Amino acid sequence: MPATTDGFPWSTLIINLTGCLFLGWFLTITLHKLKLKPEIRLGLGTGMTGSFTTFSAFSVQSVHLMTNSHSAIAGMYIITSVVGGIGLCMLGVALARVQAGKPRGDLIL
Repeated sequence: MPATTDGFPWSTLIINLTGCLFLGWFLTITLHKLKLKPEIRLGLGTGMTGSFTTFSAFSVQSVHLMTNSHSAIAGMYIITSVVGGIGLCMLGVALARVQAGKPRGDLIL
């Protein structure tokens, strides 16, 4: 994704939020419906998604914004990333549970 000039790291945010949604869905659907071996499930889920998303870029961009007098943008970015990431992961889990026919129950990833 191209970088923006407005100071807000949209590309990293979108990639990381997409990864949260996918990982919540993938780890749940492979537990309830696709039945992969735990080591393959974890390797594909965290390995593949971990290579797509990047916590290090999020951290560097947050520090960069804070050290360049963009504290409000940094705060908005951090809050949006964390709250949005958790929310989209929960949405991914919920979607996978519905697909697997298990809309209720304990949350196990």
